[in-house]
Amino acid sequence: MASLFNLCLILFLLILFNLTDEQTLDESDYDIYGQRLAVNEYFGVLAVNDQNQFQVYYPPYGSNTCTHVIPYSYSEQYVYNVAIGSKQNSSQLYFSYIAEYINYTISSSSVQSYLGFYSISPCNGSPILSPIELLLNPGYEDGYVLGMDPYGFVVYAINPIYVISYEINVRIFNQWTINYSYPWEFSPRSIIIDQNETIHMVGYFCASQIICDINIIKMWKDLILNKILYQTQIIDIGEDLDGALFSSYTPTTDMSITINNDLKLFVVGIPYRDTIFIYNYSLNGSMLPYNCIGMYTYNQSGIGFGKSVAWLDNNTIAILAYSLSTFPWSASQIQVSFIMKNNFILY
Repeated sequence: MASLFNLCLILFLLILFNLTDEQTLDESDYDIYGQRLAVNEYFGVLAVNDQNQFQVYYPPYGSNTCTHVIPYSYSEQYVYNVAIGSKQNSSQLYFSYIAEYINYTISSSSVQSYLGFYSISPCNGSPILSPIELLLNPGYEDGYVLGMDPYGFVVYAINPIYVISYEINVRIFNQWTINYSYPWEFSPRSIIIDQNETIHMVGYFCASQIICDINIIKMWKDLILNKILYQTQIIDIGEDLDGALFSSYTPTTDMSITINNDLKLFVVGIPYRDTIFIYNYSLNGSMLPYNCIGMYTYNQSGIGFGKSVAWLDNNTIAILAYSLSTFPWSASQIQVSFIMKNNFILY
């Protein structure tokens, strides 16, 4: 009887292991993995994972906001990122996202990730359309970042190995493999697409996941060769970093990047060092496209200063941080900063 019990116990544990061995993500933590809120002038999209739904707001500001709730396509779905174009017009009501779901069978389970694209209707319009889905590699895809160009023409999903694009007007998917010079690998953490559909990312550039630097990477598509080209540029924080950061996803190992197309300026947030950098950049393909013109380290360490950054106008940026270093109990706070010439004046 005991041996039969032990055999049943072993079989149960094997089945349980098959159902749970890939589940390594902390899906309850909204402070890690990606950006789940995207907003422009006409609508905003929020992925609410604990309610298994998207919430769409038209318009996102003011007292007359109308809300659509879009249930997720799958019962156990997790959304990492959502993206819309910052200058999409009122007729371009669509958004993209990276998600995964657990596909159960009788004896096992598998995780399927995909790039989704949703066309939606005005708040008082016809029913919302079904999403377009491009299946990605099996397994968890917390390593992807997602961005859309300002005018809503193309969306890019990028992880350490692949660049995937979806050309919205013609509904064409493309995929390229990126081969960095050995032993270097890139773990992207934030992405922005400029008006020329050039990709700008910030993340960890690591040698065999032993030593890491923080790099900005510029990518663009060579139309003749149909391949992705790239340039890298280190952000000098005065030290090499531990290679474990390559696969670490916490509130302070995240990064952020935002662009001002009018001024040709970037703001890069490095919460790991509670520091923000300002760069100007060149569109002429120079070997060093980014030129650092200023930086600021906050006077309180460990609060994730720079977790998110955004331009409010041509003179003002908003910077997200925690009020205390005791996560997850700390509330978030927004610092507003004015840029005067090459210096920061925190206000």
